Amino acid sequence: MSKNKNGYGAGTFIDTKMFLSEAFLSLNGRSRKTTQVLIMFLGKRRFSRVKHKGQKIRMRSDENEFTLTYKEVESRNISRGAFTL
Repeated sequence: MSKNKNGYGAGTFIDTKMFLSEAFLSLNGRSRKTTQVLIMFLGKRRFSRVKHKGQKIRMRSDENEFTLTYKEVESRNISRGAFTL
């Protein structure tokens, strides 16, 4: 899938095992910004449609390499201090 001008694809997919995981559910008690940053990272992933066993499926095509810059995070009113671990 191609990326939009903002560096994100048209959408993203979140596996059920991710949003039901203890780690994801623990975000509930944290700042909303934590969840926003996670979604921004997930939005950076690239997928391609490939044939697998006769069906077209989406497969990650970014080789697990993507970036999220301070500028992008700050554009969503998240400070560098809040973003830095």
